[in-house]
Amino acid sequence: MTELFVFDVDGTLSIDNSPLTDLDKREINKLLSHGYSVAIASGRPLCGIKVVLDQLMDSPNKFAICANGAEVFDGNGKQISKHCLKFKDYLHIYNRYKSKDRTIYLYKGNVLASFDKGKFINMEYNWNFMEGFVDLNKVKMDDDEFITKMEIGSEPEDSAKLEKEILPDDWMTYNVVRSGDTFIEMVHKSVDKKTGVTNVMSYIGTTREHVHVFGDSMNDLLMIKEFDGIAMGNALPIVKKYAKKITKSVSEDGVGYALSTWFKEY
Repeated sequence: MTELFVFDVDGTLSIDNSPLTDLDKREINKLLSHGYSVAIASGRPLCGIKVVLDQLMDSPNKFAICANGAEVFDGNGKQISKHCLKFKDYLHIYNRYKSKDRTIYLYKGNVLASFDKGKFINMEYNWNFMEGFVDLNKVKMDDDEFITKMEIGSEPEDSAKLEKEILPDDWMTYNVVRSGDTFIEMVHKSVDKKTGVTNVMSYIGTTREHVHVFGDSMNDLLMIKEFDGIAMGNALPIVKKYAKKITKSVSEDGVGYALSTWFKEY
């Protein structure tokens, strides 16, 4: 039975969008060279995950779990699964939670769109090498047009306040996850990184006992609980609580350490 290794990006493989460290890269490439499958699972779109995958050796066994599971692609860019929202969902969230302190935007595949501008838009666009930006003040989208994800960026104090303001019907309608102290993300209710991992697992024909996942934040929690979960040393306490093991922090090459210590026979 083949093994599947799944890695979050920010706070797990990368700090402030830094490239993979030599140790992390070496150990992940070792998995690929032995024929195992590797997936990058992130809130990022495909273009943002591709930046990480392209740092690894060429292999047909690389996968991208994008926008917290909303889209999943194989190593050739073939889409394995897709569960999207609609533009009217974005309008609903925008009108309900907009304020001068918040930037509310959406992903439509590899394209960013918003009524707002500012540092969070610039950060998303540059970090993820987005293929375009749509200014919704100038370009009209149809209500039923598909979108991948909605996200609200604001400073930590306001973001914590916003999380308490989100109304019960929105918690029921969307999968609402926090990916950092400044970001709250919303995707289709049926998807999570966990479901993205399950889609890859089924695609390659393996079982949950052979799936190993690494993460640090709230959008990693369900996959950490469901599979062989390894929490980073810098992970949130609740993520560590449900992890099977806790490795070193991202600044100490925690992924590379775990792979070379606990998975050295692979």
